[in-house]
Amino acid sequence: MNEKINMSSKTRIKWLDGVRALAVLSVVLCHCTEAIYRINAADMLKLSPLSETAAVVYFTAGRLGVPFFLMISGYLLLDRKYTSEDCLRFWKTRCLRLLVCTEIWIVIYRFFFSVLAGTVPDWKVLIGEMLFIRSASVSHMWYMPMILGMYILIPFAANALQTLDKRLTAAAAAVYSVFAFGYPTLVSVLDIFKTEYGLSLQFSEGFSGGIYGIYLILGYLVKKGLFKNCKSYVLVSVSLISFLGTASFQMWAFGRGYTFKLWYTFPLLGLAALLIFVWFSRIKEIPFYTAVRFVAGYSFAVYLIHNIFRRILIEPVARLGIPRPAGVLLLSACVFVTSFAAVWLISRIPKAGKYILYTK
Repeated sequence: MNEKINMSSKTRIKWLDGVRALAVLSVVLCHCTEAIYRINAADMLKLSPLSETAAVVYFTAGRLGVPFFLMISGYLLLDRKYTSEDCLRFWKTRCLRLLVCTEIWIVIYRFFFSVLAGTVPDWKVLIGEMLFIRSASVSHMWYMPMILGMYILIPFAANALQTLDKRLTAAAAAVYSVFAFGYPTLVSVLDIFKTEYGLSLQFSEGFSGGIYGIYLILGYLVKKGLFKNCKSYVLVSVSLISFLGTASFQMWAFGRGYTFKLWYTFPLLGLAALLIFVWFSRIKEIPFYTAVRFVAGYSFAVYLIHNIFRRILIEPVARLGIPRPAGVLLLSACVFVTSFAAVWLISRIPKAGKYILYTK
């Protein structure tokens, strides 16, 4: 997610900017859907079919954002060789600055929510969050320590990949994907049918990096052209079927009284994200590219700040009394616009963009 953008670069990969823009829109949509709806079986079953369908479709579209960001990172960072000097430079320019940025936003959100609640920040909780031994006070910040952990080992993974044939890498990724995607889904299906098998995954995901590492590898494999022979109409068709299958699975689970919380381990979601990513890689020209580039350039900054505006704007939007499907779209638009306005203004402050928003 946090691949930095040089807004004036003439060597930009335009389709990646398109994916970045789509990804940050997805993240905002996901969190705004959660603000308007309660994504659980009991509440979903109380909704009209139209409203439930809208909630599930919005939420599913929103869940595509993180896989997109991870595949972008894999595409850009894994297809290169790192010397010891490169590794140290990467840790300094990427990891260290990202760590500082993360700590700043952990503090900002802890104080923000304390002010809203009219309470004094709990310093023990804050320190635990900053040491990454407690969950952050806002849900989207889970991504930060996860990607930091991945980034530390990026140079080692990239160097290893350079020595292997892409087909061997794909084969290993396929084996790990069976467990990373298949096991959580199997457990959910058994839970839905109230079948107790006492499953416990014994296969170690080891150096794969788990589900997030697999998304990084998939981005790398797209860069290496592994999917170049797949027809575009197949990509579009299968990605649409996968997306609808993901939405349908959730509604089926809710209908059986089971709260299925869609995560990045669901295989059809991962397949939809991958095929959309591959399809974007074939786009020669991005419509309205100037606007897309602007959105892409501030995508990570918007990711950092958007939950502040979501929290501020949810009550005014709710008071309008409009149908919830429309409410999600309105809230998403308002959060998106205000977040971009805020990060643009903050980036004008010397050093603020670099250290607070993690921009150049």
